[in-house]
Amino acid sequence: MERNPRQIIISVIRIIAVVLAVLILGFASFTLFRIHTEASSSLRQAKNILFAMKSVDIEFYGKNTRVFDASQPDGIREGTKPEVELLNAAKYPGHYAITSYDVKKRIIKGFTYTNGRYQVSYSYRDNDTDRWKVDYTFTVLDYDDAED
Repeated sequence: MERNPRQIIISVIRIIAVVLAVLILGFASFTLFRIHTEASSSLRQAKNILFAMKSVDIEFYGKNTRVFDASQPDGIREGTKPEVELLNAAKYPGHYAITSYDVKKRIIKGFTYTNGRYQVSYSYRDNDTDRWKVDYTFTVLDYDDAED
């Protein structure tokens, strides 16, 4: 039984469509898995940094000082970051800052950690619960009006 050329072309197009669909779905799945994995890694790094900062704050309490310094752009007293890195036994690639601190209770109430496209936000609530949020950011538009 011979197939006419039109049936052969339709079969080839179907095979190409199936292969393309599998490739697109595979790429999408891989990308989502990678984003989730890197987000989990950034969250772990942020939690390690915050834990180390709380430990350093306890150490500074003995020196009658604290990790928070409102006069600094990132809210962290000078000399704190080397102590945090020493406790973590690693230097994480991102940037972190204290966004809120309760001076009376000596509690870090707000904290951000930015690592590449991931931003981890921490907030302490008054009912002794923590909230962690990981955001993935991407540039939608980058317009530069400068002349070349």
